[in-house]
Amino acid sequence: MQKDSQTVHAHPKWNDVNLRDVTAAWYQREITVPAEWGGRRITVSAEYLNSYAAVYVDDRMAGETRFPGGEVDLNSLCQPGGTYRLSLLVVAMPLKGVMLSYTDTASARRIK
Repeated sequence: MQKDSQTVHAHPKWNDVNLRDVTAAWYQREITVPAEWGGRRITVSAEYLNSYAAVYVDDRMAGETRFPGGEVDLNSLCQPGGTYRLSLLVVAMPLKGVMLSYTDTASARRIK
C-alpha cells in the first residue's frame, strides 16, 4: 500500500487486521462538478482495477466496472454545480472469480 496516496480510516475492530488480507474495501470522497461543465460527459474512470468495483453517487448505484478497468457514466446522477459523495465498493477476486463475473455474477460470489 502506498502510504503517501491513501488514508485508511479503519474500524476499531481492524486493530489486528493485516490490510494485505483485506479483499474488499469502500473508497469514498466528496466531489464537486464545476458549474461550467454543462454539456460535458461526467464519468469515473479506472485505468487498472483488480477486480470489480460498484460505483455509487449519494448512495445511488451509478454502475459497475471490472478488470482490467473501465468507465462509469455519472451524468444521470451528477449535475454541473453540484456536490456529491462518490463511493466505490472495490472487491479483489481470484482470476476464476473475475472470469465468472463477466457471465454469471452469482457464480463469481461463490469463489473464495
